[in-house]
Order: sequence, then C-alpha cells, then structure tokens
Amino acid sequence: MIIPYIYIKYLVYIIFFLVIPVFALILLKIFQKWTMGKCNSLVCLTGKTAIVTGGASGIGFETALHLASRGCRVIIADVDGGLRAKNKIIQATNNTNISVKYLNLASLGSVREFAKEINDTEERLDILINNAGVATMGNKHTEDGLHETMQINHFGPFLLTHLLVDLLKKSAPSRIIFVSSALAFFSNLSIENLNYPKDHPLSLFRTALIYGNSKLCNVISANGFAERLESFGITSNSLHPGWVNTNIWKNASDWTGLDRLERIILNPISYLYGKNPTEGAQTTLHLALSNSVKEVTGKHFWDCVTFPLPPGARSDKFCRDIWEESEIFVKLSEKEKIPKMSLKENIDLLEGKVNDNEDNNEEVVVNEQQLTELEAVYEINWSKNDILQEKSQNVIQNTNVEEIELTKIQSDGEDSGNIESDIESSSDKEDKVESIEEKMSGFPNFGKTKDGESFITLNGNIEHSEAKERS
Repeated sequence: MIIPYIYIKYLVYIIFFLVIPVFALILLKIFQKWTMGKCNSLVCLTGKTAIVTGGASGIGFETALHLASRGCRVIIADVDGGLRAKNKIIQATNNTNISVKYLNLASLGSVREFAKEINDTEERLDILINNAGVATMGNKHTEDGLHETMQINHFGPFLLTHLLVDLLKKSAPSRIIFVSSALAFFSNLSIENLNYPKDHPLSLFRTALIYGNSKLCNVISANGFAERLESFGITSNSLHPGWVNTNIWKNASDWTGLDRLERIILNPISYLYGKNPTEGAQTTLHLALSNSVKEVTGKHFWDCVTFPLPPGARSDKFCRDIWEESEIFVKLSEKEKIPKMSLKENIDLLEGKVNDNEDNNEEVVVNEQQLTELEAVYEINWSKNDILQEKSQNVIQNTNVEEIELTKIQSDGEDSGNIESDIESSSDKEDKVESIEEKMSGFPNFGKTKDGESFITLNGNIEHSEAKERS
C-alpha cells in the first residue's frame, strides 16, 4: 500500500506542532531551575529573635522552619494553624524556643494588641518578616473601614512595623523584610484608590489590580522604612518570591468563582512550573540571614539578587503621598510616626542639641543609654567632649558657611564667579546655600557639574534640584 505524499506532509506538521511546544516547555523548566535563587548562608542565629507573619503555612512556615533550624527564637504570628506549625518545627529542629501569637492583620486593634504584647514581653527583635498576605478577599471592608485585601497586605504590616520600631532599634543591627510580588509591576495605585471604595463594582481585572496595588505598597513601605531607619542600623528590603505553589491562589479562586479554571489551568501550571514553598522562601531567607546584604537597604530582590523597582516606587513624591495617606488610614499618632531625618539630625535628636546662641551657656544634655546605642550602630566611640567639640565646630562653621561654600566652588571650576554673583543677588540661591549648609555637617565632597550648581552629596550621588523638579 502506497501512502500518499499529502498524508506524510500533514503527519510531519502534526509532529512538529506537538513536539516543539513540549520541547520549549522542557527548556523553560530547565531555565527556571537553573536561575532559581538559593540562600547559601551558614549564619547561626542563636540568641536572635524573629517574627514571621503568616508563619503557619506556605512560604511563612518554611521561613520559620529554616530560621528555627539555626537556633533562632521564632514567633509565629498568624490567625490559625500556629500550634500545628509549632509542633512540626519543634519535631524537625529540636528547637523548642518557638512561640505562637494571634495576629489578625484585618483588624488594626489586633495589630496593636499583638505589638503591645511583643514590646512588653520580648527583650529584642532582630528580624521582622512581613510575609502574610492574601490574593483577594472580594470587595469586603473591615470594621476599620479599610478594604480587606489592602488591609491584610499593606495597612496591617505598615502599622505593625511602626509599632515595633523601638524594639528593632534596641536590637540593632536588625532587619525588616516585606514579601511583595511581581504584580507590583502591574498596578494602578493612586491616592484615590489606596483604599478601594465600598460602592465601586469589582471585576476580575480590578481584583488583580487591587492585589498589585497592595504589593506595590509593600515595596513603597520597605523603601520608606529604609530611608527613615538606616541611621539606626536597621535595614529594610522587599522581595518577589516567585510563582509559588501554595494555597493563596486556591483561596483566591474561591472568592472569584474561578475554582473550575483553577483546577483545569492554574493547578497544572503551578505544579509544573511553580516553586515549592521551600524554594519560594529562599529569597526571604537570603535577606534575613546573609552577611552580604547586612548593610543593603531600600532594595528589591528577585531570586536572591537585586531587581529594578516597580515604576510606581520610583517617584519620591508619589511614595511620600502614599506613605502619608497610609499613616492617616492606620490612625498613627504623632508619637508613632517616624520622621524622615538625615544621619546628622538623628544624632542631634539622640544626643541633645547645642544652642546656637553664644549668649546662652546651657549645658548639653546627653542621654548615655541612647549614646551607647549609637556606638553599637556606628561602631564608634563617642564622648561628651567629642560631641561638644563637633557641635561647636559646626556652630563656627555655620557663621561663615557662605564663604566656605563659595571657596569650594571656586576651586572646582570656572563657573564659580557666576554662581557667587547669583547667590548674592537672588533669594533662590540663598535657599541653595542653606541646603548645602546642611550637607556640610558630615564629610562634604563637592564637585563640579555641567551647570555649576549641583553638588556631590554625602553618598556620592549627583543631585540636581531642577532636574528633580522636572522629573
């Protein structure tokens, strides 16, 4: 029997279109395994204390398990399942220093009660891991008037971190970790929808956007705490754990009514290409343990390496607006708010300020306990005489700061003559001199730039005020 040529051709087409996708999927799996991040740190955590929110299941449980295996005291903060998780961890690690605390992030009152108990009973807190989260809770609002998904994912951890800051400062160097998501790159976050309105219709697309908004808020929160707490020896970073095969998507399908789609499509994909919880916890463990990131703060991580920030987290003004609006939603008092201050301002606040009035000879009050904390954080030996000498030098320096500034500018380039005349003739330039004066309190390093008005700041980055306003 002779097989017609046309049949052979179609048979080749069928084999081609079946084999190529399968081959591509196999390559994708190999590439995923090859690029997967892994925490290789061997650090011992004996004597350290860590809090893991959502530590009873999924990524949180694996994180708590690995921290406990290194001798860490682990506090599992969750709504339920904590005792079962505790028994599993003790059985696996023989570490009995595991505690379970009730924490419902959907209630600001529960967050405050939890934080108060921790502050009253714990002597230290070295690692705070804001891991708990949900994919969606529908268009429900809590008793606090906040959208439940946003409150569990953002407002609750935001408030909790504020309330535990003093204990983190006391235990410095310490670390704050926010578990975010890749969906932070797909969001429409704004001041208006930070708390999704009750009467607004909720679609599947909007549900995904709300989750993305909450995860973008995690990145903004991590960076905000990094800026405010760096001078206290506290680092704060965010991460994307990857597509992890956990129950978070099953719970989401229950709310969205897509349980059949989840069984047919999402479950097979998650099983084949999703990480297991142990693999999903690696980036969290890397940020919690590794010595290579002990001084890294304000960064976003994927697979144990830094990754570019989501677009929404790159605007200082937008991040500041979200931060301030979040402070209002969680009802922070003025005492609980964390001011955004420079290193010099933090030292001034802790050590007491010298009165610039030469006629006032009041003694500088130095808090010895806070001074000891500064010594531990900055690894320096401060003394009252050193402080007084430094402050007096700053007072003298401030009296003729304009002359010092102009002298440095003249030594940097040919444009100094124009800058000097502009400063003397324009009130706007006087504002620039005042901003330069603040930066000279440390170790100034001024350099010439193309317009002669920008200066190299203490961290070595060129900061152009006009370009910043345009951006």
